[in-house]
Amino acid sequence: MSNTSLPENPDNRRAILIVRTSDLKTLKTNPRYNLQILNNPQICLLPIPVRNEDKNDLFRKLEQDGLLSPGNLLIQNPYDTDKYVEAVEATSSFTVQKALHFSYFCQLLGAKKVFIDRMEVINTEGKIIFNTNIKGNSLPASGNVGTENTSFEKIKSQLKLDDSFIKIEPNVTEAEKYLNQHHIGDIIMNDLLQRCKKRLLLQSREVVLSLTKESQKNLKIALSIDIPLYINLTSQIDRLKKDLYEYNVVIKVEF
Repeated sequence: MSNTSLPENPDNRRAILIVRTSDLKTLKTNPRYNLQILNNPQICLLPIPVRNEDKNDLFRKLEQDGLLSPGNLLIQNPYDTDKYVEAVEATSSFTVQKALHFSYFCQLLGAKKVFIDRMEVINTEGKIIFNTNIKGNSLPASGNVGTENTSFEKIKSQLKLDDSFIKIEPNVTEAEKYLNQHHIGDIIMNDLLQRCKKRLLLQSREVVLSLTKESQKNLKIALSIDIPLYINLTSQIDRLKKDLYEYNVVIKVEF
């Protein structure tokens, strides 16, 4: 854990907790707090204020985005490790981003059409609690996620992906570069890439894509910061616990 600055290594700042400088002593000396976070190398405690000469580019970006309020819990974007969102926005933001990354990746592989056909939500016990067909603005569904999960409502309203492209020759080099650049290790996307590399070209494919595989790693790290130091921190942790669902979509791709 870093408690002096923002580490250069992204793995040392998967979650960032903004704290007052005066509160660091409380964290270290008061036995009521979970001192495990002080030794977690993937969590960064960022004390404020910071002298201007100690501000790096990432700090200035967080400051510009208005994210440096005491008690704010920031989650690293798994697809761009120098970008962060507040914990309450993490699940909805990263879930939708994964779908958009998949669409762009398929376009690089020469796809003509990419669209989401169905979505399912799976709870922490592995049970499907929501299943829906997505057709335009129509969302006939079965199951109940719960009214307390506001991220679900946001995701449900935004996952209406239906993209059509002008046919291009597959650009395997750019597609592979794109996966590496955005830290996407998805088995489905890698399989499409390998087939394209070997010229085993598909006319169409229906895949089940996890939209939360990459992001849940950082969310679970953030959940360990469960300390009653700030009122707004407690509410953020409670929200993360409610949002910890797995989102899968059935996507159809035409080449």
